[in-house]
Amino acid sequence: MAFLTKVIPFVSPLLQSKLWYDGLSVPSSSDKKNSDLESKLKQKFTPFFNQHGVRGDVAFRAIPNPTLCAARGTNCFTGLQAGIIVTPELHEADSEALSWTIKHEVAHIKGNDLFTMPLVAVIAALATAILLPTLIGYGLLASIGTYLVANLVSLVALSVFSRWREGVADDFANEHATVKELKGGVRLLQAVKELQTGFDFLHPSVASRIEKIEKELKKRGEAVQENAEHTALVSRLKEAIVGPQKTLAPGNTDAEPQPQPACAC
Repeated sequence: MAFLTKVIPFVSPLLQSKLWYDGLSVPSSSDKKNSDLESKLKQKFTPFFNQHGVRGDVAFRAIPNPTLCAARGTNCFTGLQAGIIVTPELHEADSEALSWTIKHEVAHIKGNDLFTMPLVAVIAALATAILLPTLIGYGLLASIGTYLVANLVSLVALSVFSRWREGVADDFANEHATVKELKGGVRLLQAVKELQTGFDFLHPSVASRIEKIEKELKKRGEAVQENAEHTALVSRLKEAIVGPQKTLAPGNTDAEPQPQPACAC
């Protein structure tokens, strides 16, 4: 039983982090329009990769997905693929918002976050599984308690580390984004905030992320203008977020799309 308390928590965080491990491979897309977008983004951001020491073989994949934009792979394990998945609707709705988000995802690849985030959860769980039994024993109830505590510790460690790395990625994007891209980032996060229906324990609060962008804009002598154009773009972004997640009730083609807790980037 003592052996199991050490092994199961080690496996469990991997299962909890399945999204990241699935993300180590880059899917392919075959639609001609999406392929053109991929080529356009690759051409645009390759100089940015080179400038910031990011591997040059990062692929772009335009595939509708509920996360809008997501990093895949790492900068250190170059034998594995790396890529950035974007939702085509996001580019159509607000290309500047997409550019800010891509720079955020570049920071994740540069920082090897797709490897270190789940690794931290695993180490925290394993350390708890090894150390806690020395305090509470190795009986059946103690083993169950160790398993539960180890998983709780792994989730807390994952949350704390992920929120820190997301903040670092925001800082990178804010520092290297143009003014137009920063304003696009604000619009995107405002859209996410209006659609968010649950607590996102892996990211800083949306309000704090918007505030950081606004501070960067202020440093550059700029500000977001809450005018009709801004509002319209936020509405378009909300449609782009909800669009890939539409769920229709059986036999009802007029059902309203159901927004999911959004993880914009």
